[in-house]
Amino acid sequence: MLVPNILNRSQVMQKSTRREYWQIAEKFLADYQIIDMRDLDKINNAFCHLAVNASPNYWYRKRRALVVRLEANGMNDIANQINLIQYPINKLEMPYEYFEAHCHRRQQRKKVSHQEHIMLIEYCLRKKDMVLQSALLMAWLLGCCRPIELTTLKILSNNRIKIKGAKKTKDGQRGLDRVLHVDEHVPPLVEKWLELFENERNKKDCAPDRAMRRIQRRLENATKVLWPERENQITLYTYRHQLGSDIKGSDMSRVDGAAMMGHQSVNSLDAYGNVRYASRVPNIGVSKISSSAVRNRTLKSINPKVLKMKSEIA
Repeated sequence: MLVPNILNRSQVMQKSTRREYWQIAEKFLADYQIIDMRDLDKINNAFCHLAVNASPNYWYRKRRALVVRLEANGMNDIANQINLIQYPINKLEMPYEYFEAHCHRRQQRKKVSHQEHIMLIEYCLRKKDMVLQSALLMAWLLGCCRPIELTTLKILSNNRIKIKGAKKTKDGQRGLDRVLHVDEHVPPLVEKWLELFENERNKKDCAPDRAMRRIQRRLENATKVLWPERENQITLYTYRHQLGSDIKGSDMSRVDGAAMMGHQSVNSLDAYGNVRYASRVPNIGVSKISSSAVRNRTLKSINPKVLKMKSEIA
């Protein structure tokens, strides 16, 4: 691809530098699916996502590259506004969805073995991090929870746990709350987790999402210590994928599986796990009322050509 001449403040740059900036900007736009370079909201959101795990130098280099790219197209007004976007000094102040989306998309491992879970628990014991240990235990016992849903668990009678759906919309079109049936030893552990989490919040007098974010960062540090060579690490969301695999490997119906995961469509279960990674039979159940809230019970049809390709690959 030919790189156009870059004018304005970038005119004094070496050709190699201009070309490098152009390529960086093109990749940034492609990674975040930005088609309209005048869409400031989408660009700002992209930089928020980028900041979650990027150093200031790396972040500002991306911003600089995009500014150069915009100026090359004569879009100086947009370039000037992009230059006003600043790297967040305190990442804990960022909205939770940026942090969650980053973990979900970029760092996440899709399976976690019992041995890996034990290694994480032992790490917590060595570090005396009871909060992270308890969070991991909740993820292992209640794998269907999204990380933020762990903060609003409610203990009901008769060994039942209510999960408030984080993706539930006001119009009721997406997501759902659900009630799980658990073993009798689980409610006391949930109660202990909620107590520890409240203490975690009180340390910094912060909102639940910020406290959960701190816990997730400590888990990220733990995985880097335990498995430094891995590109994709275990996150709390990994346990959700693992349960998806276990559901697919069991005789649980897709309706019950969707309800357990907090979805209104049986097709949403396809996004989680792989039957090849199934390692145990789920030891939790979902209430009939929760399952009855699953509205879409029809599986999408599969294109025969796609099915043939999958069989050939397998």
